[in-house]
Amino acid sequence: MKQKLTLLAIITIFQISLAQNFTYILCEGNFNTTNASLWQLTGTSELIGPVHWNFTDNPLGDVGQNLKVYQEKLFIIMNNSNSLEVMSLSNGATYERTIDLPFAGPRDIAFVNNHAYITCWYLPGILSLDLNTWQIDDTIFINGLPDNIIADDGKLYTSIAMNTDWSPADKVLALESVSGEFTPIDTFTVITGPNQLLLYENKLYVLSNYYDDTWNTYTGTSCINLETNQVTKRDHGLSFNFCDDLALINDKIYRSYNGGVAPLTDSLTIDINKIIGNYAGIYSMAFDGKNIFIGLSDYSAPDQVVILDTLGNEINTLNVGVCPGSFAFYQQPNAEIFTDEKNGILSDFLLMPNYPNPFNSNTIIPFYLKNTNLVQLTIYNLKGELIAKLTDDYFTSGYHSVTWNGRDQSGRLSPAGVYFAEIRVRGQVHVRKMMYLK
Repeated sequence: MKQKLTLLAIITIFQISLAQNFTYILCEGNFNTTNASLWQLTGTSELIGPVHWNFTDNPLGDVGQNLKVYQEKLFIIMNNSNSLEVMSLSNGATYERTIDLPFAGPRDIAFVNNHAYITCWYLPGILSLDLNTWQIDDTIFINGLPDNIIADDGKLYTSIAMNTDWSPADKVLALESVSGEFTPIDTFTVITGPNQLLLYENKLYVLSNYYDDTWNTYTGTSCINLETNQVTKRDHGLSFNFCDDLALINDKIYRSYNGGVAPLTDSLTIDINKIIGNYAGIYSMAFDGKNIFIGLSDYSAPDQVVILDTLGNEINTLNVGVCPGSFAFYQQPNAEIFTDEKNGILSDFLLMPNYPNPFNSNTIIPFYLKNTNLVQLTIYNLKGELIAKLTDDYFTSGYHSVTWNGRDQSGRLSPAGVYFAEIRVRGQVHVRKMMYLK
């Protein structure tokens, strides 16, 4: 008999303190100058920064390449300083540690099973960092210079921007864990110079830049169908109007283009009739599920970040450091414990709203524990049928999160519709409703 979601669990209402939304902005700085900077934005208006590091006696470093949030921590890739900077987000953004990566040339980071995988040009390869011990426990050598990296369903995907002799490359690698070690299992040929990757509905979108003999910049977009391994390519030519970011906005893939952001068509052309925004000097772009963030730069401080809604209305303009190039989004609730209003029971854990919601590829399900406990987190459909078991393991006190990719226990994509995330801790059950779109 299939497991059923209890009616009591569905209808129980919880009094929850309001969550806070944070945006972290990494400003790259100027090459060979230690003026990279980190900024924290609460909501869309309260900006502070630089955070922790300052330009005089404690600089963040040279070339802030990328940043990601994982398990209540902020990971900052410092390319030319060859380091990984880690901040704890459990009680505000506080400095935790520096991982030195000498002569590595780190580019990007992704996470699988409490390991961080860091692409590095100077190895060339991918470093495996055990987040329990904070030690490098493996190096995955790659035939080429790996750039952007993402993780999905236990696999890694990385773009190969250049060959080991620094000549242009045109490959994307899929890696899978074999006997506990990641190894390439598929190679895809795309437009030359692949960098940013975006996965949506089992399709991997790839942004590329390449150059001619006089350093004119050209760009292209590729799409890898991961079910059929078919690759669709679109060479956009000279990149006067193109910038270097992809984002999923309202179920459409957008590219930064011609002073704003514009959706891609099914054939990977630009839908010029639906451009959002009109700005000079676009350096970066990201979407937090509600608002569009556009980094503008003239390569000298201060540079700006503009926040728009999806209709193109300007919400705010922020002054930040040089070259705002990367964004990370994080939702943190008030750490107060909450009460089950129906029974008046003080609880010692909290299942927070998943984000994004609705979602169409992956959604993050955060939770808070007052004490170390065994956590069972499962997904059910409207009929109360078990769809997926996400975790059945011990977690320490504090904030944690797991990701659901819309797949059932057999690895098949679930139908679009309403689902419930159920968390069980010491016999107590809390539930959140989610909307899955396809």
